[in-house]
Amino acid sequence: IMATGGAEAYLYGGLITGNTATGNSGAIHTGAATVLTLDGVTIQNNTTKRYGGAVYVNSTAVLTLSGNTVITGNKRNSSTNNLHMAGTSLLTVKDLGDKAEIGISGAVRAISHETTDVSGNFFSDSADFDVIYQDGKLHLAEPFSHVHCECGKADCADTAHRKITYEAWTDAENLP
Repeated sequence: IMATGGAEAYLYGGLITGNTATGNSGAIHTGAATVLTLDGVTIQNNTTKRYGGAVYVNSTAVLTLSGNTVITGNKRNSSTNNLHMAGTSLLTVKDLGDKAEIGISGAVRAISHETTDVSGNFFSDSADFDVIYQDGKLHLAEPFSHVHCECGKADCADTAHRKITYEAWTDAENLP
């Protein structure tokens, strides 16, 4: 499904599965200035060679998720890649159901919603990031605790190098 040219698209319910693509998005691609709403839609087992195994949201597009939307089990080549938010795209959440489950990646500018913490409905497609709730919004952020090699590489295999665990500061008052 391709929505572009400033289109507004609304999908309510249904299943999108088993698609394969060579460009961005195995199932739904939003173009520039597009507004897309997915309400109770299940998107699973789609594959692409680029970004967004299920959904690719262009950097100037807006995506709204609601209901029991499920976006899981999708791939970019052989890696998990479900919903990809490009550049400055905006994700909003409205009345998300408790059975909603969404894998997410990309440069998420903001995930805004009502006042409820819905972080339990999201997971990061990358082990390098966590989905956290802070200041009334969801964010993709480096985990509070992560390990790097002393050389600075997260994936260094040199056993002679010392591994260092980094703890993120969560409160400015506790800075050393």
